[in-house]
Amino acid sequence: MVLTNMRHVLPFLAILLLAALPAVAQGILPNSFAGWTATSKGGFAPAPDNSPESGATVAAAKEYNFVSGEQGQYTKGAETLRVVLYQMKDPSGAYGEYSYLRTPDMPHSDLTAHSCMSPERALILTGNLVLDIRGNELPRLEPDLKSLVVTVGMHAKSRTVIASAANKATRCPASPSATVSARPRARDISSAETPTTMSNTASGGMISHTSH
Repeated sequence: MVLTNMRHVLPFLAILLLAALPAVAQGILPNSFAGWTATSKGGFAPAPDNSPESGATVAAAKEYNFVSGEQGQYTKGAETLRVVLYQMKDPSGAYGEYSYLRTPDMPHSDLTAHSCMSPERALILTGNLVLDIRGNELPRLEPDLKSLVVTVGMHAKSRTVIASAANKATRCPASPSATVSARPRARDISSAETPTTMSNTASGGMISHTSH
């Protein structure tokens, strides 16, 4: 009797487990761009680790409605780039995630209306997608990064951003130690009054499903 019941229960449990796993944003990151070639690509989802900030990072992704993610390692000659993509439910959530991930050492860049860059890291917002890029001397690679943004942006949802909410964010973001509740909340952004439209070119963690 017990074995018979288990045969009926196990398929149901398997469905629940699969539903709980994050979807993978397969196909958004390109296999190549501007002379860069992917050496590996796979799924990504924020997950807690031993760092003090990891719990807040996971909570922020949940707060801003993280849907799925993807990561890729790219090479061009002897240079390498690591690209992590956050796919959020909507542009408001993506703006919140972008604001959360940004750190004070990342001034505004000209990659998109909402983007910032330090020598070793770039954050780029396009529609409901956020790109987190790590490498060396990234300002020198700005033309290549713009090419990546154009390719990824074709998969983004509506690029509507609430102007009144965006204007509340200063060029210097909140301290990385700030709590999630102190960051812009997705529902606060979506409730603002005056929308504006970004350009079509507008605009890290457990890794799974990795392929080479």
